[in-house]
Amino acid sequence: MKNMSKKYMDKVEAEKPHFIQSAVNKGYDQKNVEKVWDKLLKFANYGFNKAHSTSYAYVSYWTAYLKTYYPLEFMSALLESDIDNFDRLVVDLEECKRLGIEILSPSINSSNPRFKVENEHQIRFGLAGIKNVGEEIATKIVGEREKNGKYLNVDDFIYRTIPIKINKRVLEYLVKAGTLDEFGDRHGILEMVEPLFEKYKKQRESEKLGQFGLFQSDKKDRTHIEIKSPIPVIKENKKFEKLQWEKELLGFYMTNHPLDEFEEFLAEKNVLPINTLQNRVENEIILIAGFINHIKHIRTKKGDSMCVITLEDKTGISEIVFFPQSYEKNKKEFLEDRPVIIAGRINYRDEQLNIIGEKVKALNPEKHINKFEGIVLKIKAIHSEEDIIELKSEIKNNPGDERVKVISYNETGITSVILKQRVDSEKISAIISKFI
Repeated sequence: MKNMSKKYMDKVEAEKPHFIQSAVNKGYDQKNVEKVWDKLLKFANYGFNKAHSTSYAYVSYWTAYLKTYYPLEFMSALLESDIDNFDRLVVDLEECKRLGIEILSPSINSSNPRFKVENEHQIRFGLAGIKNVGEEIATKIVGEREKNGKYLNVDDFIYRTIPIKINKRVLEYLVKAGTLDEFGDRHGILEMVEPLFEKYKKQRESEKLGQFGLFQSDKKDRTHIEIKSPIPVIKENKKFEKLQWEKELLGFYMTNHPLDEFEEFLAEKNVLPINTLQNRVENEIILIAGFINHIKHIRTKKGDSMCVITLEDKTGISEIVFFPQSYEKNKKEFLEDRPVIIAGRINYRDEQLNIIGEKVKALNPEKHINKFEGIVLKIKAIHSEEDIIELKSEIKNNPGDERVKVISYNETGITSVILKQRVDSEKISAIISKFI
């Protein structure tokens, strides 16, 4: 029955006479029918919930077991199942990072359409996981590679993929995502895409018609192009643009994070990771840094301007509210996709964390990258205080000329300290190996 639930018990009881009489009319014994009804009544009270909770419990135990004992295979399968859901894919990739699983860049010569386990702690990014590429194109690229061998260079890749209907736009996505990095600089290759595509498109059309150049083979079944066009040298530093491509097309920063170069500066300023803000107290003044992903402009009832910005760092995403007064002071700094440092105030409303923005300042590589000359040692929070004391003792017992800066990470943020004692550069590797 459709209403077989304790929420509709009055409807269930009303159905009893009809149920029993209908069964008796069909020749069933009334006592047996009433026993069946009693069992159905028990099911109405709890059966549906019990069946669901038991089934979900089984799935939970299975997945917990697989994730614990086969994390690489489990995460690879999870990534594969979510390959068409870009938002879910981002969450899965963050979980891989947390588990210490390295995600290898997508590659036209190493990737499959979907994710695959590669080595002991690595998963290779699948070509179909690149935004705007899709599984059909990814499968054709891999199919051509398996049939005729690895792609030799940029020319060879473009020549061989024209028959499988890959257009210029998809080629650009593949280049921006880093799938051709083994051949050279991404920006240089990107400039080659359009002229090479037009060149080899015409060549393919000529070959189809049986028209060959003077020095070309008369074979129509050519599988490779051995010509290697020079890749343009791009002198301008476009590192940030490359990272933005990765974020847009892969869902995360593959090669490194744009905030990495500011790490020491942020540590010295005691900038807090976003995922630690829940531990802060009411009205506490904090510093956070990240990229402005989105800006929502708002007009108050009085006609004043204010905004809510979405800020992302390595650890998470947070919204910061800038009321009219602080908005006016900082509005020139509100630009999307740029690194900023923000001073704000912790506020709780209905036990919900809010950050009230006070000041915004753009992070500038020329101003905010510390050019420390020496050894930078990064220590995670897993090390005890005794470990730190032992490290300092080891450095003290091996004096030398090398300066040492220690950057430590814990739940309260990042701290940076330059040690007074210099160390012997030849012994530093042995000293710090157990602290990394």
